[in-house]
Amino acid sequence: MKKQQGNSDIKCGGIIKYDYPRGQIIFNVEKYVDEENNTKYRYDYAECENILDRSKRIEAIIRSRYTQDEVEAIFANHLAGKSDDYTEFQTWRSIAKQAANGIYNKEDLT
Repeated sequence: MKKQQGNSDIKCGGIIKYDYPRGQIIFNVEKYVDEENNTKYRYDYAECENILDRSKRIEAIIRSRYTQDEVEAIFANHLAGKSDDYTEFQTWRSIAKQAANGIYNKEDLT
């Protein structure tokens, strides 16, 4: 699954409601300077069916990077002692939980 990313001229982050209770979660917000010396922000985002439900926000962020089949393969490989992707997946889960709790800046997410 392709990670969803965006750019903005203004600082953003958080939840955008657009078809309540559907919405977007914007996280991993990172400031940068473009080639014309303009301050910009890049971020990841996830579409969420119910932004009021924390578990749905976490699920949406995880699914923005991993399909169910990929998650199952990661866990099967981990149980078989082949855990190449397991640590990376656990890091993304941690980011998903923090973003679902309202931490959006990349520097604040661990």
